[in-house]
Amino acid sequence: MTQVLLIICAISLLSVLTLSVNGTFLAAVSTSIEAQAQLTAFSLSQNLMDEILSKAFDEATVGGKEAFDTTVFTQSKYFGSEAGESLGGIDSTGRSFSQFDDVDDYHNYTRVVRDSVLDYFTITCRVTYVSREALDREASGRTFLKAITVTAAHPNFPQDNSGNIVPVVFQEIAVSRKYL
Repeated sequence: MTQVLLIICAISLLSVLTLSVNGTFLAAVSTSIEAQAQLTAFSLSQNLMDEILSKAFDEATVGGKEAFDTTVFTQSKYFGSEAGESLGGIDSTGRSFSQFDDVDDYHNYTRVVRDSVLDYFTITCRVTYVSREALDREASGRTFLKAITVTAAHPNFPQDNSGNIVPVVFQEIAVSRKYL
C-alpha cells in the first residue's frame, strides 16, 4: 500500500513538473513569435517609408519642379491618390511604387503583405501637414512639412490591457525645401 501511495505521489509530482516546463516553453515560444513579428513589421514599415520618401513632396513638385509658396501644394482634404493612380482597394502586390508619384498619394493607403512564416501584416499610412513649431500635431493649413505615419499590425503583436493589438508605428517628416 505504501508503494502505491509513493507511486501516486511521484506521478503527481512529475505531472506538475511537466506542466511547469511546458508552460515555460510555451511562454518562450510565444515571446519569440512576438519578437519575430515585430522585427518583420519594422522591416516592412521601413521599406514603405523609404518608398514614400523617394517620391516628390507634392504633385506641384513632381518632375523636379520647385515650389516657393505653400499655396501651390495640395490641400490636405485632397490627399490620397489622384486620377489614374488609384489602386482599387487594398494593395497586396506593392503596385504603389509605380502608381504613386508624390508623398501625399499614400494618405490612407493600406498594403497587406504576406510573410511565408507569420502570414499577413497590414501596413497603413497617414500623411498630414505639420509646422516647424509643432511636428507632433497636424497643421491647420499647407506647410513645407508633411508628417508620414506608417503603422504595421499583426495578430501576434502584444496586446494592451483592453485586448487591443499594439501596432508598430514609424513617423518621418518630409520636407519640401532643404532650407526653410
